[in-house]
Amino acid sequence: MKRKAIYKLSFKEYLKAIMIFIVFIMICSISFFFYIKKDIENESVNKVVVKTEKQTESLKQYIDIQYRYLEGIGNHISQQDLFCEDNINLIHSIKEYTKLENVGIIDKNGESHYDNGAVKNVSHREYFQEALKGNRVLSAPLESVIAGKTRVIIAVPIMINKKEL
Repeated sequence: MKRKAIYKLSFKEYLKAIMIFIVFIMICSISFFFYIKKDIENESVNKVVVKTEKQTESLKQYIDIQYRYLEGIGNHISQQDLFCEDNINLIHSIKEYTKLENVGIIDKNGESHYDNGAVKNVSHREYFQEALKGNRVLSAPLESVIAGKTRVIIAVPIMINKKEL
């Protein structure tokens, strides 16, 4: 009888120890996965931030190249009458050989001549007002009447004898 009592007591203590061990393992597992999840989230956010910063820098460089390209063209255009045949042919060529979807020349009154032959007054547009002040322009997305789609406008002023057109 003593043996049975001893076995019962040992079995209960083993059972207690096993239960404590299982609870301990569960607490450790939950803590481990919680902290691992937090680390993974933090690492993911950091990677996204770094990649976004790199893409932003690449986009800025691309836009700067476009500005310089357009400024060079503007310098060439300023050598003659804005809407002469050579300049109109030049904007046709620009569209054909670049990724720019629409190209136009705008005079100081806001009259714009586009590569597709359209003529429109854009004097009320913010991008025109900024270019008129002598600034490079990257517009907010806007609805293009010429293209019939939402567009972003990249514009540079055309200077004639250091005087904006």
